[in-house]
Amino acid sequence: ILGYVLFQDDFLLETNPVSVGHLESADQCESRDQNCGGKSAGLISQEEPDSVKERSCDTLKMCFLSILNQGLRSGGGIGDVLRPPSSHEPLYLVRVMYDMLFYFLVIIIVLNLIFGVIIDTFADLRSEKQNKEEIIKNTCFICGLERKAFDNKNVTFEEHIRTEHNMWHYLYFIILIRVKDP
Repeated sequence: ILGYVLFQDDFLLETNPVSVGHLESADQCESRDQNCGGKSAGLISQEEPDSVKERSCDTLKMCFLSILNQGLRSGGGIGDVLRPPSSHEPLYLVRVMYDMLFYFLVIIIVLNLIFGVIIDTFADLRSEKQNKEEIIKNTCFICGLERKAFDNKNVTFEEHIRTEHNMWHYLYFIILIRVKDP
């Protein structure tokens, strides 16, 4: 809103306007018995001006959209796309503060908060995956005993899951019960 009120004339964006031609299809050319120049259908070309500077902050809505569009895509914030101010202008200091405020609040703080949330979410997902892998590797699937319960025993954890509680033997037993006639 501050940019709309104070710096409306500074929002001059360079645009490349598209010329409006008309399309003629092959049917229209044949029905009027005209020569279409060997083209069956196409855009009739007109000369286009190189680039034009347009005001992009005439309404508050357009000003807000321009600030979001241009300000977030520019590396240094909104100051990169606005008209460079002269140091002799009466609002020069306000303009510099506006550019810096946008840069610090939007570019540095808000975007880093968003990126931080994304990175933190991926870190949590990786941590959950590592915890699940550790549980699978260090816990017996059948009885739920952990690896450390077998430290001072005659049977090691590997022997326990390979011989006493082999999960494939339990799976084969369940299949046998389902297949066997009652």
